[in-house]
Amino acid sequence: MNNLRYSRFGTGSSRLGSVAALLALVLLVAAQGCGGDGNGGTTIVEYCGEFDPSQAPAPGRVAMRLGDDDSCGIVVIEIVATDLDDVAGLAADLTYDPTFAFLTDVSTSGSVLTSDGAQVAAHVEESILGQVTVGIARTGVPGIDIQGTQLVATLLFVVDTLASNSGQITLTDQCLTGGGTPPDPLPGLVCSGGTIRVR
Repeated sequence: MNNLRYSRFGTGSSRLGSVAALLALVLLVAAQGCGGDGNGGTTIVEYCGEFDPSQAPAPGRVAMRLGDDDSCGIVVIEIVATDLDDVAGLAADLTYDPTFAFLTDVSTSGSVLTSDGAQVAAHVEESILGQVTVGIARTGVPGIDIQGTQLVATLLFVVDTLASNSGQITLTDQCLTGGGTPPDPLPGLVCSGGTIRVR
């Protein structure tokens, strides 16, 4: 496959379909959490998610940053890498607090790992809610050199509007692999996460 798509709503090539389903879910949760307005009506309370990275992208590092999406209740987070040589894939444990948000989608659309036309093999598993193993590897080709800050993978979270107002996302260090056989983690690589906030 050229682009990994892990989704609680099934697989597919269109991100719009997944976002539409997520919007429907967000509206449903908001409606369930609403109360009366004192006049016998219903007040819809809209919650939004924000993301604060723990570190900005920097040479020789992997970081997270807020992606582009204007949908309240949905947080798009990009895993990005800066100035690294011979990168063959992503192999990491991702942890987050499922009491405030849940992961719904992982995608390599637009990833530097496939920018030269390479295909990727992928495995995403969340055997315990809030603990995700992500493995993405270029297949049959050498590693790729990353110049500047480039996208590796995209994460899509839905905020639980009835829970706590913030929670941490962490990514294990040495989260990228090199182009050797077998691929080994890039030594000394720091991979940082951040905090999702509900407002």
